[in-house]
Amino acid sequence: MVRFKQYVRQIISSDFTYGFGIGLVYFGYIFSWMWSLYPLEMAGIANPWLAFTLILIAFLLSVIVLALPWGFFSWLLNNGLHYKHWTTPFAIAGIFTLLEYCRSWLFGILWLGDGSILGPLWTFGNIAYWFSDIPWITRTAAVWGMYGITFLVTLFIALLFSTFRQRSLSTKLSIQWTVFLLITVLGFTPARGQYLNAIDVAVVQTNNPTRPTYTQNEIIDDFQKKLTLISSAAKQLPGGGIILLPEGAGLSTGFSSLLTPNQLREYLMKLSPQGITIINNGKVMVDNNIISRTQAITPEENNLEYHDKRTLSPWGEFRPYIAKFVLRLFGLKASIENELMPGYAQGPLAVPQGLFSIAICSEIFAPQRQAAEAILGMGSLGFFDGNTLVESQVLSAARMRAAENQKYLVWASNAGRSYFINDRGNTIKITSQPGYEILTGTIVSNNIRTWYNLLGDWPILIVSLAVSFLALKRRNDK
Repeated sequence: MVRFKQYVRQIISSDFTYGFGIGLVYFGYIFSWMWSLYPLEMAGIANPWLAFTLILIAFLLSVIVLALPWGFFSWLLNNGLHYKHWTTPFAIAGIFTLLEYCRSWLFGILWLGDGSILGPLWTFGNIAYWFSDIPWITRTAAVWGMYGITFLVTLFIALLFSTFRQRSLSTKLSIQWTVFLLITVLGFTPARGQYLNAIDVAVVQTNNPTRPTYTQNEIIDDFQKKLTLISSAAKQLPGGGIILLPEGAGLSTGFSSLLTPNQLREYLMKLSPQGITIINNGKVMVDNNIISRTQAITPEENNLEYHDKRTLSPWGEFRPYIAKFVLRLFGLKASIENELMPGYAQGPLAVPQGLFSIAICSEIFAPQRQAAEAILGMGSLGFFDGNTLVESQVLSAARMRAAENQKYLVWASNAGRSYFINDRGNTIKITSQPGYEILTGTIVSNNIRTWYNLLGDWPILIVSLAVSFLALKRRNDK
């Protein structure tokens, strides 16, 4: 017990607080979008002071918990490594990569609730995202993924520091830079597979604010705008294709209440005799649970293809246990309207145009490794009042997912901008602003399986663990 207390005192020292302080500033910026949730009316909270308090608690907890790995990293740099060995820069990169992977679990653990799915799903603030618009860096994501880029960026910084610290290039430094360059070259290994079909896609972008309830006129007005845009989009797809709507569009529910299955097929055939597939998302009731489901509406009979959202957003889609506890402290029973539960169907969506991986809103921050031909994403910033910081983080994540899998990606947004991303992670089309409008483009499907798509994060995590273990063991031997 005494030794444990000594370790705690040693960790909570200047070495720890230096990295922890940097983490507080950094993640304070990353999570500053939380303040766009104010005044939490969408969560059924009317008191503005209470809303401010709850957001402040959520903000501080998120920032503090996610800054802890950076503090531990700072402590290890000063207490766990032997700086005179040539493997030290690689150990620094490995330790940071492992801690970043662990950090991707922390957000979900912190905000655990009935709707939680635990895993490395919350990659907010990973430094690799800052390089998502640099093609020659994101291209390597197809080999080792986002954490491989994290490893390389950290290794590059560590090598620069080591070079300037020693003021001259010794044999040891020459070996280090040579290994770094060899690793980088490996990142340009071509993936295996072939390109298949060019598919025309029209994105229907909406601008429907997120609120607990809507008036009948608001619902009708929004539905009519969507139908008008769908009709216009179909005219821009004379050869057929896909019409993609954002998260929460709820078109399937609207159609089912207005049209019979036969009338729906007739409606789609009138839109385009060549064949239009409408892919949209909405809430459905399954086994007494409300889930977020993406469905494909096609002219074909008995089409049951769908994808359910699994990674739910705390507070936005379910109440975490901590939130319930805080609400009880204030004597409140505020709840989220239609609290969601994780869905069931997780495979790719098979439609006449091909096989597509589906990413719904927060799922874009998690690895996408399905054997699909392209990625279709849909999100909504209505909950965040169209916050541009959230939008930029989602765009960076979308670029990374496209590059990791070497797949085209299309994103449909509500209260935000929509875009097309090519198989190298480059944004090729994007709307100029939020609002009701149509964005059309062409994607090229492929059956390429990149090394990352096949193996995931395990190779870079094993390498990081190996070099970290060797360096720490050498320190203990000394």
